[in-house]
Amino acid sequence: MKINTMKYTLAALFILALQSIGVAQDGYHIDVHMENASSDTLYLAYFYGDAQYIKDTAFREGDNLYSFQGDELLPQGVYMFVLPPQNSFFQVMINDDQTFTMKTDAQNVTGSTVIEGNEDNAVFYDYLSLIDQARKEKAALDAELEQATDEVAKKELENKIVALDKKVLRKQDDILQNHPKSLSALVIGASREPNIPDFSDVPQEKRQENVFQYYRKHYFDQVDLNREAILRTPFIHQKVMDYFDKYTSQAPDSLNQAIDAFFNQLDENSTIYRYFLVKLLNKYANPAIVGQDAVYVHLAQQYYGKGKAPWVDEETLLKILDNAERFKYTLIGNEAPPLKMYDIYAEKELDLKTIPGDYKVLIFWSSTCSHCKKVMPTLPAIEETINDDAVQFISVCTKADDSCGEYINENDLQSTGIHALPVSSYGRLYDVRTTPKIFIIDSENKIASKGIGFDQIAQVIDMLKKEQQ
Repeated sequence: MKINTMKYTLAALFILALQSIGVAQDGYHIDVHMENASSDTLYLAYFYGDAQYIKDTAFREGDNLYSFQGDELLPQGVYMFVLPPQNSFFQVMINDDQTFTMKTDAQNVTGSTVIEGNEDNAVFYDYLSLIDQARKEKAALDAELEQATDEVAKKELENKIVALDKKVLRKQDDILQNHPKSLSALVIGASREPNIPDFSDVPQEKRQENVFQYYRKHYFDQVDLNREAILRTPFIHQKVMDYFDKYTSQAPDSLNQAIDAFFNQLDENSTIYRYFLVKLLNKYANPAIVGQDAVYVHLAQQYYGKGKAPWVDEETLLKILDNAERFKYTLIGNEAPPLKMYDIYAEKELDLKTIPGDYKVLIFWSSTCSHCKKVMPTLPAIEETINDDAVQFISVCTKADDSCGEYINENDLQSTGIHALPVSSYGRLYDVRTTPKIFIIDSENKIASKGIGFDQIAQVIDMLKKEQQ
């Protein structure tokens, strides 16, 4: 029988090609040839939000080769090769093509790197090379400009600096236009600022506000929030947090609106949705600004409580919702929860709501709390600083036994307001899980401030008075 060897050979090559493609799709194989490396070890690490993690380790082989291989594709994003022990690093784009070679010099990565088999990284390092060269040229021009005295020469140097900036922007535009799906474009796009109109037709006094509002509205225009790879970049965590911290009013209602608008842009099933929902809940569980626990309540009840965090187990979910309920009772602006007390000196029951005063400083403390014992004796000095009979101090001892009165007597605190024991439930309504805990209640029996220290009481009272005026 005569065999058609040509047909057989072509068929075999076709099968081998398919197998080769299959191998490339089923895992990653990245070879790094690196000269002048100080270590025999090289780590492959990746960014994830505000953290970095090591994914793989390679050891130097002959020809200064570090080879990384795995059976499964790496999640796409910005990774980095890290050289111990100094942990110097250089970045690499991991996209859907994960079989490629990188040749570089550890002493000059940006200027020496050559990429074979991965267009995205070739584009990225070409861009980095341009940036590096522009930075050096700009530094030299800045030095000349600092020494220049002739106005014509200064103008010429300034024009050269502007030309450098435009050159970089043209390169960015080129990448965004010709490689729109690349990770390079993803990173560059997110780094670009909104192109703000000059608002020359707007009165001067309103121009700055218009600029701010435009910037805020278009803050995420060039950020592809629904591309999973963006979570594995070095910038996305800070960019999102800056939006809430720097470009959003810190009033809880404003933050809640901004958070809702942000999550409305995201796919609820995406990892970036999950990441930021967890991060924001944790952020506002212990807020830096008084009153922002209202944001925690909003996130807990409107997202976790409505099934938008299905990854959370039942026990954790109950804790989150319980915390939100505890916080909700004493949100700034809410009516102070009912509190019945027993005045240990007047020997009568009191109702918090009926105690007169423009402001009531409600302090929960314990006679067994070491910190309470340090700060309670400062009450007379605080009262003297405020010097206002319309400000009433009410200390509630959570120990509720003779030790409370004994401590007050020993430290001569009897005259500083009302000293009482709790008669009605207070622990949950005022979320008293630790002591001391301070609330300031206004004349309408609403929570005006909370979560402050003893050394802040006088300052906060003064601020509240000024706000009222």
